[in-house]
Amino acid sequence: MVSLLPKLSQKEIEERLKVLSGWSYDGTFIKKKYEFEDFKRAIEFITRIAQEADALDHHPDIYNSYNTVEIKITTHDEMGVTQKDFVLADKIESIAKSMGA
Repeated sequence: MVSLLPKLSQKEIEERLKVLSGWSYDGTFIKKKYEFEDFKRAIEFITRIAQEADALDHHPDIYNSYNTVEIKITTHDEMGVTQKDFVLADKIESIAKSMGA
């Protein structure tokens, strides 16, 4: 069976990361850490990500510690990073920019 979302090569991932400021690849996930002015703003960011993730039916791992939010994205079905992960990362970047992160 041919996948509709093929896993990207490390080179493809590195190329795509060049346009996503602050994102990195750890071999399994693409990830980024954001810092906000306070806890309330961090939770608002998480809520907005959840809405986008539901709309895309693609859900990141989200970690929160007070005003810091770390996002990790991978495509579990492919056991690696796909184009779908970069679509979600772009949406998260837009949310972060709109919130001044």
